[in-house]
Amino acid sequence: MSRKQLIITMLIAAVVFTLLAVRLSLLGVGLELDAALVHGLRDSHDPLKPLGPGWGLPFMQGVTALGSWPFVTLLTTFVGVFLLLGRSYKKFFLLLGAVIGKSLWIPLLKDLFDRARPDIIHLVEASSESFPSGHATIAATLIIALTIIGADLIARKSQRYFVYAAAGLMIFLIGFSRVYLGVHYPSDVIAGWAFGVFWVCALMLCADIWWPKAKVNG
Repeated sequence: MSRKQLIITMLIAAVVFTLLAVRLSLLGVGLELDAALVHGLRDSHDPLKPLGPGWGLPFMQGVTALGSWPFVTLLTTFVGVFLLLGRSYKKFFLLLGAVIGKSLWIPLLKDLFDRARPDIIHLVEASSESFPSGHATIAATLIIALTIIGADLIARKSQRYFVYAAAGLMIFLIGFSRVYLGVHYPSDVIAGWAFGVFWVCALMLCADIWWPKAKVNG
């Protein structure tokens, strides 16, 4: 992406996040819809039973684990060492920045907005405040970063498009799993995605300024 495209994408993501934050903290608009969507994913007669087939719950619990700190830490460590061994410092900066940024900013934002998690039985352990979703944020930042880093390893356009589609699907599934499991509202997840996109674009812009002759994906 060019610098102009990165800046435009950052602005769009910032607007989305800001609108959701203002709606939550100042206007209180649409909060009933948020709650209705979460409760709508549960059996009306059994709040412990989510809608869908029997394998849906363990599947979503497995998907949401992909955004947990043990998996993220291991994946970042392995890929990070691989990049350092290859002296791919620009790619390493993007990878490390994606993870560190989430770890630094999301706790601050959660404390700032102080939104309680959905008033429903949680089907997976969750702590801290609800807005924005840390899992949705790390899914966006880390998966986008990994996709960009590995893009030059893919020769065919058809394969590259498949990877882009798969990355988008994984980002969606990890975010949706948080709503499905009752630990986040949809707006928490969308805000997490928006912040993640904003942050990874900011990292790419910084990397392009600091390493102008090196490509992130090359």
